[in-house]
Amino acid sequence: MTGGRLEGKVAIITGASTGLGPVMAIREVLKQSMIERRSGVILNFSSTAALAGMARKTHHVTAKASLRAFTKTVALEVGQYGIRCNCIIPGGIDSRTLAELGSPHGDRAKR
Repeated sequence: MTGGRLEGKVAIITGASTGLGPVMAIREVLKQSMIERRSGVILNFSSTAALAGMARKTHHVTAKASLRAFTKTVALEVGQYGIRCNCIIPGGIDSRTLAELGSPHGDRAKR
């Protein structure tokens, strides 16, 4: 599997965080062993942009929101096999760049 490996029961997916990379990697992990073993954990990382949007970053917001929805769907489909699929959305970093982009997470950077 390109961009990932299995370590015990946890899939470690590396590489591009947008596009079809995570979708293809998760499909391979499920096929390789998790469904047969009836256990495993898949963790995806999204962005607060998936929840709040971000001006001039349509591509990023769309990819992250899609990953969040994909994660929920996979969780519903494979939960019956004892596989957990979760999406972690860490908080934004208060920075001048985010404030300039109009992110709600960069409000304090304007002060």
